[in-house]
Amino acid sequence: MNDKPRTTSERVVVVSPDIQTLIGLLPTDSRHVASRRILKAPGVGVVRLSLDAGHSMDEHHAAVPVLIQVLAGEVEIAAGSTRARLAAGGLLYLAAGERHAVRARTRADLLLTLVDGRKSRSRTSATHYEATAIQDRRRPIGDNLVLASNGADSVALGAITRSHAELAGALAAHASRLLDVAGTGNAKAMEEARRRLVDWARSDLFPLFAAEADILYPEAGRVGAKEPDLAEALFDGQERISALLEEASAHLAPAPLAAATVALRVAVGHQLNMEMERLLPALAASTRHSLAELWADVEHAQSRASLESAKTEAVDPGHAGPAEAACECGVGDDPELPELDLRPVPPAIRHATVFGALDSLRPCEGLVLVAAHDPLPLLAQIRQRSGDRFAVRYLQRGPGDWRLKLVFSDQAATTR
Repeated sequence: MNDKPRTTSERVVVVSPDIQTLIGLLPTDSRHVASRRILKAPGVGVVRLSLDAGHSMDEHHAAVPVLIQVLAGEVEIAAGSTRARLAAGGLLYLAAGERHAVRARTRADLLLTLVDGRKSRSRTSATHYEATAIQDRRRPIGDNLVLASNGADSVALGAITRSHAELAGALAAHASRLLDVAGTGNAKAMEEARRRLVDWARSDLFPLFAAEADILYPEAGRVGAKEPDLAEALFDGQERISALLEEASAHLAPAPLAAATVALRVAVGHQLNMEMERLLPALAASTRHSLAELWADVEHAQSRASLESAKTEAVDPGHAGPAEAACECGVGDDPELPELDLRPVPPAIRHATVFGALDSLRPCEGLVLVAAHDPLPLLAQIRQRSGDRFAVRYLQRGPGDWRLKLVFSDQAATTR
């Protein structure tokens, strides 16, 4: 069989001659759920999934009816009040929009058939479940599965989602810090937190949004009639974010500054929701675009804009650079640290969200992580990524919640 995903309008297609060939189309990946579309035809899409034992897909939904067939192994599927355990040969039907989660009890091979008689392109499949709760703990970003037309686009989807998650984590840390000090009446600390939020937005957030506006947003009007107003909504969202940043940039009293900060975080969350739930699925499913190439252009433009921003700050005498860290870690009062609750953040982007928050810290600053379990894999990745820069202290060790304090220090050693 051809190794490339098959897109066809033919009336008769042999998708696979036998079960062994069908299973052999997609080896299991021990790091994550593996996915590959094997047929895209008018009104139907067929996707192969492979899950290693213990791997799972968090709760999600498809916009069209789905048939899930187990080719080999055993899985558990939770949908509403139904808990089904399916072995090889098992077949499950899900109506459009039905939320469900999948967990592999053993190594498992699945076949997904997405049926949409209204059009030839399905917008949802099992390539990615990437989401984060950044604007509101009750509403995660992009709880759809996004269908990528090839492997390179699938990799690009992961990179985009991780980039968004890191931004969300950094914004959460900056906003929490500002909101904490806004209620203390400490004008100097509030001004410092405000300036850091604004500087970060101009050096990190806006270059990305500007690059996406130049490269991705215009494509929204070229992917068909399904999203006729999407480009306009995306541009309007950016204007709203710019206006809110200007409000936060002004010398405001604590109450309006806090209000502008909360509104900014909500607006950024809404913008990323639109991108994840509407823009990226349309671009990834379209055969006229290479999402991987578009994202490479975005990253290049973002890097160029960030460098220009850094040059402007360097020559601007009115720009107040970063304050010197004039503390001795471990000495003096232990300030209240901003808190990052990981429990509502989907596992697929949980680590990226934390990395973004940690990247916003300076020496002697820290944050408190709240998790539903001991986050040992996360701590291992932090150490691999940052060495001994973050001292870790457990504030609570279960049984329901785990709370850890991480403090940034160039010479910190992890303590358990």
